Amino acid sequence: LRSRNLNAPLPETGKRPFPNEGQMYELGSEGYGVHKNFTVDLRQRFSIFTVTASYRHGSSNNDDSIGGSAGTEGIGFRIPANSYDRLADWGPSGFLLKRQFSAGINSRLPFDVYVNTAIAANSGRFYTITTGRDDNSDGVFNDRPPGVTKHSENGPHFFNVSFNVSKAFELGTSGRAASGPQVNVFANINNAFNLTHLGTPSGVLTSPFFGRSFNAQQPREIEAGLRFQF
Repeated sequence: LRSRNLNAPLPETGKRPFPNEGQMYELGSEGYGVHKNFTVDLRQRFSIFTVTASYRHGSSNNDDSIGGSAGTEGIGFRIPANSYDRLADWGPSGFLLKRQFSAGINSRLPFDVYVNTAIAANSGRFYTITTGRDDNSDGVFNDRPPGVTKHSENGPHFFNVSFNVSKAFELGTSGRAASGPQVNVFANINNAFNLTHLGTPSGVLTSPFFGRSFNAQQPREIEAGLRFQF
């Protein structure tokens, strides 16, 4: 689904086609998108290690608009930057990352200590440069500077490593059960290298944060505990 403003001011004259009416939104189902993906998966055992990994390289383009939501009868939909040239909104969809990698390494070390390692990496997320103003007076603040396309910029890439370490201690057997109660000692280490994971920068030219990230994900976090199983 995509939409447009039927009564946006004409680019040539700056006047509305229906001067006595306000904004007039049309919602249609003629949107178009092309998505391409190439994925490689791996699962292999190496001695005490079991490795699973996945890599995806892809592209996703569509003519959907970004930002500038309008509502009609409780239904929210996005308005293009230029309702008279919706092909100008053709570009990366933004919801699909160009490159993604994930891996898990399960290890059984001496003394039955288990270590699970999770690795995740991906390219930055797309974002769009906007003026921060309603330059064409269509009621939507999603206008871009001349010559700037949708989702033309990339945010910071992401790389993270996390660990889970655990060790179980048997407390004896009971009855006919193969094993009795046990205590499991564990530690979860998220963002083990304490890397700074910046958020997507602001693309609004009038924002004091333009071109800069204004948030970040959690720093290193360590959780330790005991789990009693019976």
